[in-house]
Amino acid sequence: MSAKFEFVIAEPLSRYAFPGEICLYNTPEYVNLWDDLTNSTFLIINSESQKVAAAIHFQIKEDIASSINTAPFGSISLFHEVDFDTLSDFMNYIETHLSLKDVRKIKIRHYPGIYDPLTYEKVISALALSGFRVSLIDINQIIEITNNPFVSIIHPMELRNLNKTKKEGIIFTEHQNTEAKIVFNAIDTFRKARNIPVNINFDSLIKLIDLFPQNYKLFSVSMKNEMVAATVCVMVKDSILYNFLPAHNSSFNMYSPMVFLMEKIYQYALENKIKIIDLGVSSINNNPQKGLIRFKERLGSISVSKLTFLKEI
Repeated sequence: MSAKFEFVIAEPLSRYAFPGEICLYNTPEYVNLWDDLTNSTFLIINSESQKVAAAIHFQIKEDIASSINTAPFGSISLFHEVDFDTLSDFMNYIETHLSLKDVRKIKIRHYPGIYDPLTYEKVISALALSGFRVSLIDINQIIEITNNPFVSIIHPMELRNLNKTKKEGIIFTEHQNTEAKIVFNAIDTFRKARNIPVNINFDSLIKLIDLFPQNYKLFSVSMKNEMVAATVCVMVKDSILYNFLPAHNSSFNMYSPMVFLMEKIYQYALENKIKIIDLGVSSINNNPQKGLIRFKERLGSISVSKLTFLKEI
């Protein structure tokens, strides 16, 4: 390890100031929210400035340490330049200390490369050279926001659906957080009718909304005074909006309300200088849903890989 850096186990987390550009899921506030899990955070500290140069959070359950189980991804956040040898030494430090907690498996859900292209490859290389193997490859789809309107990036078929929907008097609503129960109940109903799991319960969602009121956005569209599609979006970073919990009433498939909803989310992203809409993975229980992948592609998305790494120690 370079004399420029030191490794620490961050206990308590409150002793350390994390940079403002940190992703929501890697904030101490997010990690500490899940009191049924044992947390362990490892940091690289710049010895001169005493600033956090890198961080990774783990949630430990039984003999598995996961970064992070309660979020779409975790992995190492790099905030300043850290040389490769230091990063490799850091991985060995983590493994040694997790083994003292009777951890036998380390699982790291890495972020898509487009989230942080400058650090993505360095972290992946450090994991690989530390003996981690890729245990899962998910297809993650994103829409890059440009100055072009939404109608210019979507497939002609979806454009026809969108124009048809607009003639039916469809209405878009951005909800207040106090209406979270209404939006969640609609999403829950729509998904259960299609046998699609809702991967969060309302109690957990409202905890997140209460703790991060500026990060959680509730949107819906209605036709004839009936909510026909809804979603919960998450501001993961200032530049990234994650379409976390979309759902629609399949009885209204002929109107494609999700296309109209996505147009409004795209407009919201433009107005708020958001660069990426993350549409998430298109799988159920790790099984790719080809129809969903095609639909997201027709909305103008591109596919990127999201890797999960595993090491047995």
